[in-house]
Amino acid sequence: MWESVATIPSSLPPKARWCSRRKPINARSFPLSRRPLPPNDRCLPERRCPIDPAHRKEPAIDGLRCETKRGDGPPSPLVSSMLEAPMSGEVICECEDGECPATRRLVLRQPVMADVPAITSHLSDYAVVSMLSRVPWPYDAEDAEDFVRDLAARSDNRIFAVTLRDTGELIGVVGLHGISEGRAELGYWLARKFWGLGYGTEAVQRMIDFGFGPMELSRIDVSCRVVNDASRHIIRKCGFFFVGPGMTNTVAAGRVASEHYMLDECSWRSIRMWGR
Repeated sequence: MWESVATIPSSLPPKARWCSRRKPINARSFPLSRRPLPPNDRCLPERRCPIDPAHRKEPAIDGLRCETKRGDGPPSPLVSSMLEAPMSGEVICECEDGECPATRRLVLRQPVMADVPAITSHLSDYAVVSMLSRVPWPYDAEDAEDFVRDLAARSDNRIFAVTLRDTGELIGVVGLHGISEGRAELGYWLARKFWGLGYGTEAVQRMIDFGFGPMELSRIDVSCRVVNDASRHIIRKCGFFFVGPGMTNTVAAGRVASEHYMLDECSWRSIRMWGR
């Protein structure tokens, strides 16, 4: 439901300050209700994100500027969990093409052949591979070389090596694949020794910002195994909305139960505004 929130000039006397909310019931009925606010309170401007990034202003009511927002209650638990988490740092491009995202602790860069030993070592852990859909088991150096070569040959993905900013050590991979018509699927993994340190959330948040920002995507999908509590926590913390359960075919573990989530560009913009 859409509701319009009128912005009242704070210069009015306390008794004259009120908040007008319009909730459309049908095409012919737009009742207005007024309720008093505490003397020190005021109506704050609310914003929503239409398909067009430019915020569309509603017509003025009684000479007051009105803006629209979606929903008539607090954000969902998924969005609330995102608001509790600090946003990752500024994007700092360090790649030659100027499109390399980075955060306060991490740099996301293109994987290269020099990363093959590290990738092979990290994906020799079945605890990591068993939670991934496209990674074979057992995993060897030849698989890692094929992975790096395949990335260079394909144009429907943007995959980054997750490295520590201070040391340059590769600790995982994050990226968007299956890019088509403004949509993409998110994928990521971290080496076991780096679990529980917030690196996963930080890398995924930056990848989402990159997808909806420079890549101009309209929707990002992501899935995780039902038994993967850590991945589910990252997904929810980053504001994804639950779509439904399903089954996923994985190379290492066969057919497994999974959960599917999505985040659209409009919700992403709202989350970023609310989180500031």
